[in-house]
Amino acid sequence: MARETTDGPTFTKELPIKITEEERNTKAREAAALRVDAAVIEAEIKAYAKPRNEKLAELRTTIDALSRAATTGEVLADVQCVERKDWRRGEVSCVRLDTNEIYEGPRAMTPKESQREEFTDDDGSPPNKRRAKLTSVPSQH
Repeated sequence: MARETTDGPTFTKELPIKITEEERNTKAREAAALRVDAAVIEAEIKAYAKPRNEKLAELRTTIDALSRAATTGEVLADVQCVERKDWRRGEVSCVRLDTNEIYEGPRAMTPKESQREEFTDDDGSPPNKRRAKLTSVPSQH
């Protein structure tokens, strides 16, 4: 009589196996210890990465500035500037003092800007007291 079942070759497959309460507790302690180890390593990585990320940001800033200079033929630098008021036209321009070029404006003066301060001449410098005395006209009452 022929067999109703036959076994093929054996193989291994990962399947659940029940463990004891003591084994569960041991595994929980091991997991907790490994969590602490992992937290320590993560803290070390962050501590190491912070200065490296800062250095990387500095490098990228320098690379961007060099690339911009190579592309545009210009570099950004601090330049002394002044707001120049044209009283006759009622305009204000921003002027760079290294080249005396207007880089912004002219624009109309605001109401506050159009108020001349009595202690300055048209060019914004202190008034010439001698000239003021020579040109003053006595009031006639």
